[in-house]
Amino acid sequence: MTDHQHPHVQSPEVIRRLRRIEGHVRAVREMAEAGRPCAEVIHQIGAIEAALRRTANAVLADHLERCISSSVGDGRIRGLIGELKEALNSYVR
Repeated sequence: MTDHQHPHVQSPEVIRRLRRIEGHVRAVREMAEAGRPCAEVIHQIGAIEAALRRTANAVLADHLERCISSSVGDGRIRGLIGELKEALNSYVR
């Protein structure tokens, strides 16, 4: 992967979402440890998965808007698109 570190517009929002997801995962683990009904635990796991998808979408949007679009004229586009394909293939497994 190429190294193109730079500020991302979505970073504060992504970090906020990930902190919330982290707390949600901890709460669901506690539900499972407490023997809460399976249906409740599964429902909460689904909510976590949806939150992760929304977070991934925010990262993807930022990548497309900032990284890919800014590299169109400087010859890095193919490498970045290749990276994006790899990341998407890994994500959708």
